[in-house]
Amino acid sequence: QSLTEDNSGDPAAAAEEAERAFEEQKSLLAHWQHIYEVFTARKEQLHSEPMKDISDSFARYLSVITGGKVSSEFPDSERLNVNIYSDNRLMDHARLSEGTKETVSLAFRLAVLDHLFPEGGGVIVLDDPFTEMDAERAAQSCELLKACATRHQVIFLTCHEKYIGMLNAEPIRV
Repeated sequence: QSLTEDNSGDPAAAAEEAERAFEEQKSLLAHWQHIYEVFTARKEQLHSEPMKDISDSFARYLSVITGGKVSSEFPDSERLNVNIYSDNRLMDHARLSEGTKETVSLAFRLAVLDHLFPEGGGVIVLDDPFTEMDAERAAQSCELLKACATRHQVIFLTCHEKYIGMLNAEPIRV
């Protein structure tokens, strides 16, 4: 079926319809080109240093929670292998205390959350993440979670009443 048949043989109406269809296709093309450009830029960013933002955030969170006493290094920028240092000494993962393991875990989860949702809007669920941490690290972790909660939804499950006040949280009791 030709354009003239659609418009009852009126060439002006057919031209208008063709012009409208053309503009619609141009707009659609611009939309897809923008998506392609954003995708390509993000892909290049990931190829250059895929772990950089995670490792930077992880190191920052780890430093905040531990007061700078524990640090990290990702020796291979392509992999998730991480070295943990305490007072500049490389620590054996198997020998880390349970509190330090929880600290590393929380710092990593927050870093991944930031990586996946850089503009905020993510969700993180934590089930008693401070059980083995000392009081100072738990307090620092609470401060980080309060800051995190301004950008993301934080669901914190615990049986310890003390965290309610430390987090300025509204508890939901089950």
